[in-house]
Amino acid sequence: MTGLGFEIISSSSASHVHGGLLAAGFFDGSVKLYDARIPELLVCTMRPHVQKVEKVVGIGFQPGLDSSKIVSASQAGDIQFLDIRNQRDRYLTIDAHRGSLTALAVHRHAPILASGSAKQLIKVFSLDGDQLGTIRYHQQACFHCWWNQT
Repeated sequence: MTGLGFEIISSSSASHVHGGLLAAGFFDGSVKLYDARIPELLVCTMRPHVQKVEKVVGIGFQPGLDSSKIVSASQAGDIQFLDIRNQRDRYLTIDAHRGSLTALAVHRHAPILASGSAKQLIKVFSLDGDQLGTIRYHQQACFHCWWNQT
C-alpha cells in the first residue's frame, strides 16, 4: 500500500543461520530484505510477482548457509526463487496453484517446501522446482503450513 505513506507486511521470515536478517513480503507483491546489524536496515527491494500482482502470502530463507536465497509465494499462485545478489531476476518460478495459494513453508534443513491453497490442496516441491507430492482434500482451506522440526 504505497502512496499512503506506509506499507503493510503480509508475510515475514527470519534467517535461522544469519542473525539479524529478516525477509518481508508485502500486500503490493514486493519483497524486502532487512539487516538489523546495519544502520540503514533495508538491504534491498524486489518485485518478483509480476504476472498478477497480489499479496505475498509466504516467504522463507532456503536451507543451508547461503542466506542470499529466498523463496516467496504470492496469492496469485506463483512461487518465486530469489537470489538477492541479483535483484533483477528470479532464478526459478513454480506455478503452484491457480490463483488460490494461501500458505508457504520452507523446511529449515531439508531441500523441500510446501504450499497450501484455498482449494484444499497441499503440494510439496523440491528446491529444484520438481513437484514431489500432493495432499488432497484437507477439511478446510489451508492458511498455514509448517514443518515439524523434531
